[in-house]
Amino acid sequence: MGSLLDRIAHLSPEKQAKVEQLVSELEEKAPANATHRLKLTWLGGLKDSGETRSSVEIQHDILDSWRKNVSG
Repeated sequence: MGSLLDRIAHLSPEKQAKVEQLVSELEEKAPANATHRLKLTWLGGLKDSGETRSSVEIQHDILDSWRKNVSG
């Protein structure tokens, strides 16, 4: 098997059009900011708060709270 471009070049014009359509759809679905890195400015924000729960426990509490608010 050759490179992807070689393989596409050997397809029929109809199949090449389908490949182009698929690529366009994938580009539309890609997040606009996919190349940006997270800033993590919140990192260490709770270290002086006296919080004793782990980050996972806090996440579970937040999710439970969101579920209660959504379900009424």
